[in-house]
Amino acid sequence: MNRESLKILPKARHLLQRMRSSISSHDQPYIDPISELLQGGWAIGEDDVEIIEREVERYLQCAHISILEFGSGASTLVFLRYLVSHSLPGDITSVECDPQWINRVESCASKILANKQGSVKLSIVAGEYNEQSGLICPSIENGEDLSKKYDIIFIDSPPDNIVEDGRLKLSSRITKLLDKRGTLLIHDTSRSMELYAFKKLSSYYLDAELCYTGKGMGILRFPTG
Repeated sequence: MNRESLKILPKARHLLQRMRSSISSHDQPYIDPISELLQGGWAIGEDDVEIIEREVERYLQCAHISILEFGSGASTLVFLRYLVSHSLPGDITSVECDPQWINRVESCASKILANKQGSVKLSIVAGEYNEQSGLICPSIENGEDLSKKYDIIFIDSPPDNIVEDGRLKLSSRITKLLDKRGTLLIHDTSRSMELYAFKKLSSYYLDAELCYTGKGMGILRFPTG
């Protein structure tokens, strides 16, 4: 190596270091937001993901879809990811009782919305557990737009060990917000109390199509005609 090469070498090293820094700041390894959320968090299974996506798929031809969810988490991101990836305009309202969990879900959701195509809106609102009603959210149940109806309502809260018969109390009350051609999903029907809530609720709506997957998800599809 000659003297001129030795003079150039430090500059070349400095330039290479700057290039690597620039690349690393824009080309970090991709971490799936759902996988990130599930690290140490509450999980939904792969079967649940398939069921959620299949139910949303039924609304692909709609101009807009409205989703109401009780219990934020991976399901929130599954709904959001599907709407974004299929450019399906819609709004998702998710009710959660844990402020720290709200922050965590919002952080993961922002990574999905960063690549959004079309018009998708996510709102995570605070709720509270209630012995009489299961879970309440005044901003929705007593809000300004009481005429708003949701195409899909997904119930994954409250846990029965926090509020006894909580999902039955909640679902019995909240169906008034479901569109007459909407879909209601109750998670964790592999557990006895959640299964009881689903069966009890389905007995109120004999005109609805009942679909119990046997894998932890109860589905009520209301008439589409």
